[in-house]
Amino acid sequence: MTIGRHENITYAEFEHNLADLNEPVIVGVSLTASWPCTSEWRLANGPNLAALRRYGHHSVQVANCSVRQFNEFERSERKLDEILDIWEREEGQNGRLYVKDWHQALLLEQDGGRQDQIYTTPDIFKDDWMTHHALSLAPPDDYRFTYAGPPGTFTPVHRDVYGSYSWSSNIVGRKRWWLIPPEHTQLFRTRSSKDDLVFDVREVDEALWEDKVLVVEQHAGETIFVPSGWHHQVENMDFCISINQNFASSHIMPTIYHNLLHSLSRVEDAISDVKELLQEQALKNAEPSDAENTEETLSWEKEWFEQVQSLLEMDAGWGLRGFWSMVAYNLRNPPTNASLRPSDEYVFTNIRPLVEDFKQRREYVVLADLARIVDEVASIVGTRP
Repeated sequence: MTIGRHENITYAEFEHNLADLNEPVIVGVSLTASWPCTSEWRLANGPNLAALRRYGHHSVQVANCSVRQFNEFERSERKLDEILDIWEREEGQNGRLYVKDWHQALLLEQDGGRQDQIYTTPDIFKDDWMTHHALSLAPPDDYRFTYAGPPGTFTPVHRDVYGSYSWSSNIVGRKRWWLIPPEHTQLFRTRSSKDDLVFDVREVDEALWEDKVLVVEQHAGETIFVPSGWHHQVENMDFCISINQNFASSHIMPTIYHNLLHSLSRVEDAISDVKELLQEQALKNAEPSDAENTEETLSWEKEWFEQVQSLLEMDAGWGLRGFWSMVAYNLRNPPTNASLRPSDEYVFTNIRPLVEDFKQRREYVVLADLARIVDEVASIVGTRP
């Protein structure tokens, strides 16, 4: 298998991939050549760690790649200055500590700066419903991340949240990517669970997957696009610093919606005993003549749905409210101009079936605030002809 490589790519070409192909792509160095971070962070022989000192007061997530913890490495939150000290003492060869999910752009904006002091979002990725919505929240949030770490540090096998897309621009160093097409995911499932994957692709005999998985070397300045639903693993071959973003456009709102419902079902199954307790308590307090939508019935269901949503939000950062609020916000306020996103009718056609499906669910009946958001979406996209 080989990955498509483009020195330049227009939005029209890229949109064809989003709508029809859903395949990985690497874009050449011209995309990042003019970014301030490209000249500031890169030296001839590696990273310019001194250039990161201006962000030393930022709190960052640090993965200790010597200690595995469930399906990730052990994480801690530390000041970037502390990590830079460790790297510099080790002359950049400390192979254990990896700065991940650093909200550098957001923290810079909170300090009064701008994202474009670091980089500019490429045109092909500007139709992003996730960060566009997250930045409108109070307090603002985002899915823009900077990663930095020595050779040998890596991110285990994973899929991006709810099957969203991601892009990653390598500013310094080289990375190795293992990209697993959705139809071959089963090759990496653990024996103990139909949903869990191995921690490291190298745990599986390479003869079983070598002609089915894309193994890609990404060079400094190159940008990789990871499609929806493709599990992947990433290893730093040199000391690497990269700009990364999870994103989603209208093309994959159906995918995200159905993945969200799948996760919701798993949460419900995991705490089904709570539902039984709530039902029993409601039956004790109910009159024999109570109908399906009486106050007592709705009360226990509301408590149940709220507990499920709370667990979903803790797991992935958002649940049903987050999804529908994101959809409503982006329909009202598109993230980019019309030339860099699909037509309104394409968007509406993708969203209408989701509205119709959700209106059949009990959450729509029980959670009034959520129903109002969905009704707003319905008023924008209309009904199917």
